[in-house]
Amino acid sequence: MENKDNDENEFQNAKDLAIKRASRKVCSTYDMKSYLLKKKVNPEFIPPIILRLVELGLLNDESFTKALTRTQASQGKGPFVIRQKLKNHGLTLSPEQVTELVVRETEKPILDTAKDFLRRRYPKVTQFLQYGRTAEEKKETSRAIQSLIRRGFSYALALEALEQVLHEQESEE
Repeated sequence: MENKDNDENEFQNAKDLAIKRASRKVCSTYDMKSYLLKKKVNPEFIPPIILRLVELGLLNDESFTKALTRTQASQGKGPFVIRQKLKNHGLTLSPEQVTELVVRETEKPILDTAKDFLRRRYPKVTQFLQYGRTAEEKKETSRAIQSLIRRGFSYALALEALEQVLHEQESEE
């Protein structure tokens, strides 16, 4: 009898802990499971707690995915980085799904995101077509491309963004 009361009390405490966490921070079901395990909650309690949080609308992997994608894309991150961050939260999507999600959530093509980053971070690069290409200019162009790649854009998309920004700059003059 006392053991059953103890289990019920432990379950209620674990559920309260999970609700408190979910109300403070948006997280995926994987994150919640990891958090509860880290807090040494009985592993038998975790599935019913997560199920209850989903029923209450406090855990929703789809809305978490959209929010994370929107946030990362607004910070100029590309699909590869976003995909890796989703994977770190226990959410696996194909590269095509992530690309589609980024476009849908930001209502902006990925190429435009890359071009905006180039214009903001590398304004000198846009002048290189006009004045020729010195070693320093080649270095700066290479840095811009590498920076886009580190932000999760493909090499082909980085080159295309750079070319388009250069041509836009050229046509403005």
